[in-house]
Amino acid sequence: MDDSPGKTLDLKVLAETLPESWSKLRQLIVDLTAVHSAHTDLTLAADLAERLLQVHQARDKMPRQFAADAAIAFLWTAITCYARATKSGSKHRKTFDIRRFMDAEELERHDLICALRDDAIAHYGPGKFEADGSLRSDHIFLVKGGQIFFASRNLTGSLAVADKVRVQAQRALIVMQRLHEEKESAVVDYLNEHGDELVRLGFWKPAVVDLAEAIGAEMAAEIMEGPRVGRRRLSDDGSGGVRGGPGVK
Repeated sequence: MDDSPGKTLDLKVLAETLPESWSKLRQLIVDLTAVHSAHTDLTLAADLAERLLQVHQARDKMPRQFAADAAIAFLWTAITCYARATKSGSKHRKTFDIRRFMDAEELERHDLICALRDDAIAHYGPGKFEADGSLRSDHIFLVKGGQIFFASRNLTGSLAVADKVRVQAQRALIVMQRLHEEKESAVVDYLNEHGDELVRLGFWKPAVVDLAEAIGAEMAAEIMEGPRVGRRRLSDDGSGGVRGGPGVK
């Protein structure tokens, strides 16, 4: 394969260009890409829920409106990322149903988070999370003097909800990590068994890309210079992540 500096084999491109006779490898790569993407969403959900708790702890030191806005942003994004990884269907990514790995308490938290996403964030609704609590409420009053008064309330201060999202995202991460390792091992085993044939037939050639062009020069440099195992959050103009796993022989 191409050993030129900066060149790498893009497995997603490989899957897209493989002939039908290699459909098994194509599906293995598609599944691995999907589970990695879902794992990334859950990582964001857990990290942002943790940031939300930090905002609550330090909100007396922040401008009031900034603290409220940050709390809404962290909570809504954490809930959205969790539900997107574990429930929401997509024409772009396979959904992995991990409910069978959860106990009763975990299922209760899972159902609550998904309901909040469906009923208050992705679509308009109150987002009930307890008998007398909701993420959103809208009001219209007739006050003294005949004036109509409007009020809309977005909950930002529920530590209980923030902690449930954090705990559940961390639990779901453990389950998704196991699936990730399973899918990753399947791809590695297949490439170890059939890699010589793949090289001989030249199917890899259309999938050779420049890493810097694919993901950006700064992130590419951080990947190549950093450790090749574990997980890291990287940032350039936006925010991204990279993880390393077992190599192909």
